[in-house]
Amino acid sequence: MTDQKTKRQSSRRGAAKKTTAAPAPSKAEQEKVEAAKEAEAKQQQADDKPVDPAVVEGSTEVQGAQTPEAGEGEESDGADKGETQPEASQDDQAKDQQSEDKAEEKTSFTMPEGLSAQAEGAVATAATYAEKMAKGRPMSALEGSQQQLLLYRAIQRILTLDGKELYASLNSVLAIINENRDSAFHEKRLYRFIDQVKLSGQDRKCFERLLNLFITVCDPATREQALKQTDLELVASTLRNGEKEQKLIAFFGK
Repeated sequence: MTDQKTKRQSSRRGAAKKTTAAPAPSKAEQEKVEAAKEAEAKQQQADDKPVDPAVVEGSTEVQGAQTPEAGEGEESDGADKGETQPEASQDDQAKDQQSEDKAEEKTSFTMPEGLSAQAEGAVATAATYAEKMAKGRPMSALEGSQQQLLLYRAIQRILTLDGKELYASLNSVLAIINENRDSAFHEKRLYRFIDQVKLSGQDRKCFERLLNLFITVCDPATREQALKQTDLELVASTLRNGEKEQKLIAFFGK
């Protein structure tokens, strides 16, 4: 009995030895396992985190929600600083006023004494033209073409005058043109509405040649030299009126 009992105990101990767990890993092996787990956790965290393209090196993309519209940043800065854009400085306003005053001074003139109502009206038309058609003044095609038609008729009326009245009136018109040579009577503005002027082809040619003659010889200081380079007879012939032709040629001394 004793032997059998001893055998059974030995058998149990043997079975217990067989089911005993494997020995624990060494410290170096544990450190390797922990390092591998930590590396895997970091990699998983990096994969799960969204990438911001705005901070990626070499990236040219930005998030649309963070990008201001054109001009938005400047507007915000101005609002924060309490800055406003002035409509016009006092110096600019003063310059504009001076320009307007000078324009009025240029169109102002002394009407010669002793003129008939017809002569005064023709000269006044030229002065009004210089003012309304001045540089920088807004002008519609309709009104501009009407002003040019009135100027042409005024010149034609002057050429019906005689003697001193003819000379005084035409001299006044030339003086007005000379004073406004860089404004209403500049080449860039002289013919701007000519296509809308209600004139026949022949009258339009006459008007253009008269204007070209007048702006060429309007300055008394250079008139004599300018006339040497002008075909005055050709210009006069477009009037298609012998009496007017002779008056125009006689006025300029030819």
